[in-house]
Amino acid sequence: MTMAAASGATASHPPLPSTSSSLWAQLLQPGPSKANASPLPAYTQLAPQDKASTSTRILLHDTHARLEKFSERANSIFSEVETARREMVRIREEVEGAREKELETIAQLVNRCQSSLQTVVGEPAQAREIDAVLTTLTITKERLHALEDKINDKLEALTTVSPTLIPDGSAK
Repeated sequence: MTMAAASGATASHPPLPSTSSSLWAQLLQPGPSKANASPLPAYTQLAPQDKASTSTRILLHDTHARLEKFSERANSIFSEVETARREMVRIREEVEGAREKELETIAQLVNRCQSSLQTVVGEPAQAREIDAVLTTLTITKERLHALEDKINDKLEALTTVSPTLIPDGSAK
């Protein structure tokens, strides 16, 4: 049904004036007393005529409020994440420092143990005896070489003299 058809069907009622014209009519009425003022006509609309744009504005306002709330929550989460990241970096540096300190402590302990063992053990008791045995073996080796040289010289002299001493194989 169109507006013309609707107005034709209700010809007994005059067309509804706009809200702004009825408000201006109320404001522009002469007379200082409010007692003489007539009440607003019943057909005056107190609700806005454009309900779709009003709903859109309400939705936009609600969305904006929720977006601000979300933004605040996201900012707080991001700041907590940044704080946690800084804390992790600080803890990693502390752990690395503690690790280096422990390694230095272990190295010092090993050096002290080695020094203590060298002090307690000192020069091994067998070291002098082994040196004496080594010296004796060296002297014995030199003597054996000298005897070997003598034996080789004598054997050589014997082989040069032996053909003259041994009769020829024909005498047999």
